[in-house]
Amino acid sequence: MPTRTLIVIAIVLAAIWIGAAGWLWSAFFVEPAQVPDQAPPQASVQPEPEPEPVKTNPAQPALEDITPARNVTPPDTTPWPTPSGPVERLPADPLPEPPPEPPKPDTLLRVVVEDARTLRAGAETITLGGFQARGADETCTDPGGRRWPCGQAAITELRMLVRGRAIDCDPLPETAPDNTPRRCELSGTDLAEWMLRQGWGEPAADAPDAYRQAYEAARKEQRGAFGNAWGSE
Repeated sequence: MPTRTLIVIAIVLAAIWIGAAGWLWSAFFVEPAQVPDQAPPQASVQPEPEPEPVKTNPAQPALEDITPARNVTPPDTTPWPTPSGPVERLPADPLPEPPPEPPKPDTLLRVVVEDARTLRAGAETITLGGFQARGADETCTDPGGRRWPCGQAAITELRMLVRGRAIDCDPLPETAPDNTPRRCELSGTDLAEWMLRQGWGEPAADAPDAYRQAYEAARKEQRGAFGNAWGSE
């Protein structure tokens, strides 16, 4: 046989022998590869639901445990009893209603004195309440027996006090008539109380105590109609 043919045959036989040897080696000496088990699909993580608030009856007080506080009682002193167990939490007291605001007074400008108890501001007429004034034609007798026109003197005194200035009067109730007597002030001075203190009237039956005290002071000090006639020494 030619040499070239022999070389080809030798190469083929060597390849067959090498393949057979590799198969025997893998069959008897190499462990088969383990196919890993397929991992189960992971479930999607769901957020834990928030706990629902505990529903309580507002009519029932809430109870909760209390942790005892540290005892800070000085020596030789009887300590206060330490609370233990659940305590009752009482609802807070409702806030008190604010007091109503006082009504704002009516301010009257350019006031004119009609008589010892009647004032006029424009088209509005005001009657001072809480006292009875001297009449315009009334006369009085002084301690010396002299008669004099004390009614006109009362009007003059009130005019000298007001002199056309502004006064503040309590507002009338909604259903009250326009001629309802009212309390009026001039720079903080109660006009009715001032007239009584000067001796130019008498307190009404429903007058406050301050009016009665002013009247008694005028009588005691002999002011106005209780004093001497105007122009006498």
